Amino acid sequence: MMLPLVPPIVIQQEQAPATLRALEPLLREVSERAGVRLLSDSSLTGARLVPPRLAVNDASRVEDWLKELVRTIPGGANWIKLWLPPPPRGKRWSGDEIVKYALSLAELYGTVGMVQEGKSEILATQLPDGPAQSVKDALKLQPVYLLTRRGTRTFAGKWSATFGELTLEIRGNRVTGSYPSSEGVIQGTLIGDRLTFTWTEHGSSSGRGWFILSDDGESFSGKWGSGDEEPNKEWTGKRVY
Repeated sequence: MMLPLVPPIVIQQEQAPATLRALEPLLREVSERAGVRLLSDSSLTGARLVPPRLAVNDASRVEDWLKELVRTIPGGANWIKLWLPPPPRGKRWSGDEIVKYALSLAELYGTVGMVQEGKSEILATQLPDGPAQSVKDALKLQPVYLLTRRGTRTFAGKWSATFGELTLEIRGNRVTGSYPSSEGVIQGTLIGDRLTFTWTEHGSSSGRGWFILSDDGESFSGKWGSGDEEPNKEWTGKRVY
């Protein structure tokens, strides 16, 4: 069960740190200007990026802006669009709540959140915009855009791995990571689906290793070795988010 990739992911080269913006406040700003709801889930917590140059002052340019935005997020991301009634009075949705709803729909109906020209997806059904408008009016449906790494094939995120919880971050083709159980730190280079890295534990012991990402992006397998030895011991992980 996967959410759609909308649009394809392109990992950009590293940008100057001085221009980076945190994702969440950027989404809030654009939401207020455009009058639509833009959310990200916890798979993108802490994400920083260079904002798209495209100006967004109303809802008509939001989707073009999102297409540019996901290309600038280190490690990649995707987005979906849902039509939902407004939240109950006093309730504010989180991105994780929306992704749970989307995944539940996907489990029942298949892929959800796709954007098709001339159509609106309502309850996992693509309706022509004309008939869809009467449904939107009757139910007071509003567009909700969700950014997530779910369904994206990337090493970025949190993993349940051989040496405990492992968190990996990607910027360009460089990867950094940590696994607190051993005070471990990873620094590596990403080429396609293969991550080659060095590891250090407790600030003293070190070695080399490599990971290969699975086809669905939900697990990795690899080898590690101490000192100068060739990596020959297993290191595997399953995605937490």
